[in-house]
Amino acid sequence: MIDTKNILKDECNIVLNEKQVEAVESEADNCIVVAGAGTGKTTTLAAKAKYLVKEKGIDPKRILILSFSNKSVNDIRKKIKYTLNLDCEIRTFHSLGLKIWNDYRNSVEADFKDDDSETIGQINNKIITSFCDSLKESDAGYDEYQKVCKKAEKKNNNYFNDFDKKLFIKNMRYFISLFEVKVHNDREVAFASMLAAAKSDEDREYLEMYRNFYEYYQNYKKENHMISFGDMITRAIDILEEKEIILPYDHIFVDEFQDISKTRYDFIKRLKECTNAKLTVVGDDWQSIYAFSGSEIRLFTQFKELIDGEVQEITLDETQRNAQQLLDIAGEFIMEDDRLIQKSLKSDKEIKNPIIFFIEDSDYKPGLFDVPRVIVMAGVEKPQIPLKEMVVKIVEQRKEEERNVLGSIILLGRYGDDFYKVKDFLIKGKDSNGEEAYFLKTEDELKSIPIYFYTIHKAKGLEGDDVILLNASSADSTFGKKDFPCTIDVDSRLSYINDVSDDIYFETTEELDDKDKQYEEERRLFYVALTRTRNRVYIVPKHRSIVESSFITELKDTLRKNDMDIIEVPISTTSTKNNDSLQKEQIIVDGKCNLELLKQKYPDEDEELIDQRRIFVECAYHYWQLKGNSKSFGPSVSSVAYLLAGNTPTDKSLENMTEEEIKKEIPEAGYFSKDDGSYSRDNYYGIIEYMKDMIAKEIFNTVRGEGKYIIF
Repeated sequence: MIDTKNILKDECNIVLNEKQVEAVESEADNCIVVAGAGTGKTTTLAAKAKYLVKEKGIDPKRILILSFSNKSVNDIRKKIKYTLNLDCEIRTFHSLGLKIWNDYRNSVEADFKDDDSETIGQINNKIITSFCDSLKESDAGYDEYQKVCKKAEKKNNNYFNDFDKKLFIKNMRYFISLFEVKVHNDREVAFASMLAAAKSDEDREYLEMYRNFYEYYQNYKKENHMISFGDMITRAIDILEEKEIILPYDHIFVDEFQDISKTRYDFIKRLKECTNAKLTVVGDDWQSIYAFSGSEIRLFTQFKELIDGEVQEITLDETQRNAQQLLDIAGEFIMEDDRLIQKSLKSDKEIKNPIIFFIEDSDYKPGLFDVPRVIVMAGVEKPQIPLKEMVVKIVEQRKEEERNVLGSIILLGRYGDDFYKVKDFLIKGKDSNGEEAYFLKTEDELKSIPIYFYTIHKAKGLEGDDVILLNASSADSTFGKKDFPCTIDVDSRLSYINDVSDDIYFETTEELDDKDKQYEEERRLFYVALTRTRNRVYIVPKHRSIVESSFITELKDTLRKNDMDIIEVPISTTSTKNNDSLQKEQIIVDGKCNLELLKQKYPDEDEELIDQRRIFVECAYHYWQLKGNSKSFGPSVSSVAYLLAGNTPTDKSLENMTEEEIKKEIPEAGYFSKDDGSYSRDNYYGIIEYMKDMIAKEIFNTVRGEGKYIIF
């Protein structure tokens, strides 16, 4: 009989704990393993696979392991296939769906390789391009969209107010993609239910447009023998429902089950019915952070009620990653959401003061409204996070505790552009494992410390010796968007999808509305950030933060309640100035910082679609006074502000930036255009210089270098 506790000792030098052994040896038809952060869920899956093969004589090819991303699949494959030499079938959901479809379909659609995301992306682009072409031929659909938007705008409702056609299509695509992962069966009935539940004429008209687009989308794919990414799963479900297929699996493992969507859940149920396999799912509801892509946390927390048959629940609660002090604080923080599964994580590690707050140490901390008007928008004072100073303080702490001075540091950002606050201090290189890392631009010992940047979503499952959480602040009610917790307004129409899918899956109605659910997901995201560290997490406020993050306030309250110290370490803010004349009498406005505040209203993925004119029209009306009679900055000024804020445009955005000027047939802009109507990066600085002149002329009624104020 195999020694389960030491089943991975030879290959991985890992000894399983009691709860892991219980999960490995479980023979339940349905087993849910609730695995806290750092408790070894992947290790447990690997051990169970080896146990089934070595102890129970199961053919490894009859063990199916599913996960959500290629990255997680590769991580599992390394441990099970290459380390343990077990030839289990390890796939993403989409890869398995595509395999079933290719194996059993009776159709003429084109073949795809597993996870052929490039091909799928090309297909989606073709469909969107076709739809755009149809709008060009007849603007009836788009005009209808404008009409609905204007109605909503008059009522001051939270609806899209950007009439950009590409954004229109993007909104449609997001709605449809969410609809497809939330609703599998009877989609026409679902649309009818949503229309019947519409609370206003505007909502009803929007939903009609979405239904029309969805019909176009489906017909286009059918006529052109194409499939979408979502089709890979839904068509596989249909095949399994329609055909008497017996799949060759005795055991099905599902990793990261907290991120399960309703369509994937249907897929798992159908797989189980077609195999009579035993099902083991592992995950952590405390780390469920993908609702925006369709995951439904209640499929995890209510698994025992939803799945057919008996269920064994096992909780992995021993972690070697985090100190007990951090686990206690983070656990109390996350359990403010009482819908989550109760658990108390344990660790033998003890670290005093595992959470450190860096605070800004500056003699002058101006707010946005400290000045009556903007005199300078560029030539600019650029705020930067003093990364080297923070690393020095971390190294001092490591030396004091006799820890590895050169241990890794993970920089975490709520948004991808948080990295731009620190990138000027770093150079790219390779760590000791040959993986991409960053290193400080310095000549002392600090240059050997590997530094990694991830958004919190990308960091799930990773860990570092110490973690720095960047820009953990809330903006005030004037901005209130790109902050942490994020308060980007939820499109109210998405709630119709949630409601109609909830009616299919759940007997009781969700207690929280969409905004509350979004807030609790942000809480879970913050928890993920806190638990990436093996030692300490250092929390950094946003530069010249207006309001402390509500999550930081909660953490400090929890520390006080538990008689723990609140450690605040001052750091000096830095700035770089690119014009010596800035020392002359003038008012400086941090153009990059203020642009970011305005861009907080829009998600990262929409960045290329942001209408610069709209952003700066808002800015002109609400935040900055303009001299003269101008009511907005106009396209040229908004574009140069975007460029001067440090953003490198794509070829396409360069074309868009200059298009308005060329249309106006301004002679000075004519040289931007080539014979074929395209633009190149070679014109970049020419555009900047031209637009600087436009700022001086249109806003300050002067010529650059003349008048009372020095421009640039």
